[in-house]
Amino acid sequence: MRFPAELRASLGCHDGAGGEGVLPVKPPLSAAGIVRYWTRWMELTEEEREFGDPEEEGEPSWHPRWIPWAESDGDAQIIDGRDGPGFGRLGMKYHDEEGSFGDDAPSLAAYLTQVADALENGGSVGGRVAYVGVSGEMWWAAAPVAPSGGG
Repeated sequence: MRFPAELRASLGCHDGAGGEGVLPVKPPLSAAGIVRYWTRWMELTEEEREFGDPEEEGEPSWHPRWIPWAESDGDAQIIDGRDGPGFGRLGMKYHDEEGSFGDDAPSLAAYLTQVADALENGGSVGGRVAYVGVSGEMWWAAAPVAPSGGG
């Protein structure tokens, strides 16, 4: 399977970051973690060999060309490895649902740029903002909602 260049570069730099709180959605997996998660889902969906047209039928529960790059609690942020215009886009695979792809991040590079910009300049990524505790730990949580200006 062909990995997007930014995933290859990321794995070459750190091979997974581990730990919650590093990124707003899920912590990155190592190359071995990617293989383990992918293999587990291939075994779980062994009977599901027909992967129809997502535009007509929606996304399957798993596709062999999805790359799980970040995961926790069985849910993964995935990269679409299928050939075509969606190659490299980010989506989610929740353990008990079909995969889904939105327009939030067209690539891993775009997502990581959003994260870096939010950390450097403030702001949110997917409705989540970074917080740092007094002892230096970082976590992401839902952005506060601005009070309405009723009067």
